[in-house]
Amino acid sequence: MFWGGGDLRVDGVNDAAAPVTDLGAATTITLVARQEVEYLAPIPYLRDPLDVQLWIGRLGGASLDVCYEICTPLGQGPEVVFAKAATTVVLVDAESGRPRRITDRERAAWAPHVEPPVEFTKRS
Repeated sequence: MFWGGGDLRVDGVNDAAAPVTDLGAATTITLVARQEVEYLAPIPYLRDPLDVQLWIGRLGGASLDVCYEICTPLGQGPEVVFAKAATTVVLVDAESGRPRRITDRERAAWAPHVEPPVEFTKRS
């Protein structure tokens, strides 16, 4: 999601190698500001890979929330959600050490991946 790939379009062009951001460069650091995980069911031993869904639950000024659900392998009986999580990531200018705003280019590239945030069963 940060570096392109798949059918991610940047400035209307599908380029798997084109970075969506400068997150790989020395100008931006990403910091985890918050992490919440809710474990819903034990994961049994399985030979097939689990299905992990990721999406952006919120685009803020200098941060975004990445949401996750870990589920049974695709096509294997009824879907069971084993865990859900959300991580708040802050973009920080490496030189100043201060949060930096999400650019218009980043916002445009990430906007198609924004969906309602994960809903946790229990709130603290």
